[in-house]
Amino acid sequence: MPVPVPGNIAAWVFFERNRRLRLPRRALLAPAIALAQEGFTPSGDLKVALESEGAGLSEPLRAIYLNGDDAPREHIRNPELADFLQVLPESGAEDEF
Repeated sequence: MPVPVPGNIAAWVFFERNRRLRLPRRALLAPAIALAQEGFTPSGDLKVALESEGAGLSEPLRAIYLNGDDAPREHIRNPELADFLQVLPESGAEDEF
């Protein structure tokens, strides 16, 4: 399930301005909000990436993805992302969030 990143947000605003989005913003983001709130089990590929690159993550990302032993968490949650994604549908433009 995709989670928006800055490039996706710019594309979203572009499609919205050109009247190409058909669903309400909240409906578009509902799956990503739920995933960030409830969390997920990392895939094998994500675990490999975290094991090889985890040391280079910023402290906030390490807290999300790695446990106290610097191993990938068995269940990953990102409540800050969920909060951001809940604000995003209320924004009318890119510079409002």
